[in-house]
Amino acid sequence: MENKSAKDPIAGLMKHSLVELPFSDFDQRMMLQIRREAFALAKAKKDKNLSSIFFALGCLFGAFLFNWLAFGNMPYTHGIKIFLQIAGILMLLLLLNNVYRRFVHSGT
Repeated sequence: MENKSAKDPIAGLMKHSLVELPFSDFDQRMMLQIRREAFALAKAKKDKNLSSIFFALGCLFGAFLFNWLAFGNMPYTHGIKIFLQIAGILMLLLLLNNVYRRFVHSGT
């Protein structure tokens, strides 16, 4: 009898310790949400890489435009040349900083 009375409080506590899940398909919903977030993360990484590629293409187009203006026979191109050189260097530094942060700090 004493053994049964010692188990009753523990059994009562164990019945109260059961946690009900909020929904019957809670685990399926969570796994679906994890898959959606993983898909969104992969898409964001792809978009980030595409943005760097188009930024680099824009820098190349700007360099082509600069060379076209720099070697043209326009009378007032000296100020434009200096402005475009500074802008080109800043864009190149931004691109290199972006690549550095993405590949060195991310561990890939």
